[in-house]
Amino acid sequence: MNEDTSNEALRALSTHLNEGIERLEQLNIGTTLSSLPKYAMVGDQSAGKSSIVQALCGIPLPRGDGTTTRCPFYITTSSQTPSSGSWACNVSIKQQHDYEPNEGTWNNNGKLNVTVFGTVNTQEDLERILRRAQTALLNPQDNLYKHARMESDNDKSPQVYFSPNLVCLDYQAPGIPELAFYDLPGCISNYDMSKPGETTPENSRQQQENLVNMINSTVTDYIKDEQCLVLVACSADQDVETSKTMSFIRMHSAEERCIGVFTKADLVTSGKVAAVKKVLRGEKYPLGKGGKRWFITRQPSQQDIDRGLDFVAAAKLEDGLFAKGPWSAERKLRGQYGTKLLRQEIAGSLARHIQSE
Repeated sequence: MNEDTSNEALRALSTHLNEGIERLEQLNIGTTLSSLPKYAMVGDQSAGKSSIVQALCGIPLPRGDGTTTRCPFYITTSSQTPSSGSWACNVSIKQQHDYEPNEGTWNNNGKLNVTVFGTVNTQEDLERILRRAQTALLNPQDNLYKHARMESDNDKSPQVYFSPNLVCLDYQAPGIPELAFYDLPGCISNYDMSKPGETTPENSRQQQENLVNMINSTVTDYIKDEQCLVLVACSADQDVETSKTMSFIRMHSAEERCIGVFTKADLVTSGKVAAVKKVLRGEKYPLGKGGKRWFITRQPSQQDIDRGLDFVAAAKLEDGLFAKGPWSAERKLRGQYGTKLLRQEIAGSLARHIQSE
């Protein structure tokens, strides 16, 4: 079986299995089963998670403050025939947590409420609807449809700074990979609620601490779920040891369920290359069975995106980076370079995980 045939067979299997899991999710089967197989994308704040998600899915997710960091996103992608034309993205909201304003807490109500928020066909509309869907979740005392119908974005301060409820994207386009996973907010050590030029009131300090705990608790709920496979993003120009997310993974003994991915390979200095390669070889911070499930990628910078760099051009830049030194010198690691190989590993491991259940 050649590579193209093998990839096509894997894509067909992944499609069938992911559709089955999605139907179970829609039936709220999770209230009777402890958990369903899934993939979750985790990492510290500013680790490059949004870039990885965008490259893996082929979906033009908006990148910037307030768009993908303050609630979990559940993303499914399905490939359409080229004759189907342009892409479409169906956006919905899944709520299973109620906000208690007097206590400032979220409680799982054991029920799943799904609200269709809208369907879009352009990048501009996608950015707008995702921003409004998140704003709706951050204002839990408002009617959801109020934010869906807004003619302009509402810049007022949100009622809460984080929601554990989900914004769901069902993205359909010709030739994209078949994937399904959760994109979680980045783990943080602090969160500044003050506005520029203002001091933080004492009562806000406690709110900030509560918020940090709530976000990290939401992430660790996925990490410690034994049915959840975990994709861990770490910036290649940073030390893995300082990663808060990695400390949570070790705390809950989740290493064997993880795939690690270094982002920002183009920012690695010559003095840092040896340390990165040690991780790729499994000599430090081992993840996955065998300890060598680490990949390294190069994603477009914000400047690349601003000048209109598309996915095809971004893939060529990434291939070009790994085709030369210092990366090309070590042949044994070439199977761990680049987004394409990472995508194949994710799709294959999720399919095998679902089948095993």
